[in-house]
Amino acid sequence: VNAGPDEMICESDASYTLAGAVVSDYVTINWTTSGTGTFDDPGVVNAVYNPVAADGDVTLTLTVVTFACGEMTDDMLLSLQNAPSIEILPDEDWACYGDDYDFDGKVTASNYGIIQWFTVNGGEEWDDPTALMPVYTPTPSLDYTQGCIIIGVSASAILPCVVSADDYMDLIFVD
Repeated sequence: VNAGPDEMICESDASYTLAGAVVSDYVTINWTTSGTGTFDDPGVVNAVYNPVAADGDVTLTLTVVTFACGEMTDDMLLSLQNAPSIEILPDEDWACYGDDYDFDGKVTASNYGIIQWFTVNGGEEWDDPTALMPVYTPTPSLDYTQGCIIIGVSASAILPCVVSADDYMDLIFVD
């Protein structure tokens, strides 16, 4: 009886197939969990488990009644990686002509690998476009003439998650 190796999935994954489980010479199979997730069919070797993100890491236990040894069990740990999140506050702000815009204290993020700042229609002058709280220096010939630019930030996911998180804000320039 082998429940398979410990695994990690993204919290946004709706299900996980227990493909690594192996049993032989068995009469019955039953999967149980330490969490509140459910199995599509707990009576098959390669069951599909539907996790509940609020449970966090769960132990999945495979119990088998064999012909020769009676009841045997094995566990595997299924870990959930949280999806990334990022937020710029406020959604709209202003900067005077000639002033840099500092994001210090205006960004919250969690569960990310890499941060990348960008503008949709601005000059792209950052002190460090990969910092959590960078400083943006407006380009007078581009940013001021538009009056308002859209600034965005992307937080990449940590594997096994693959979907990044993004947020945007409007930066208005005043004379």
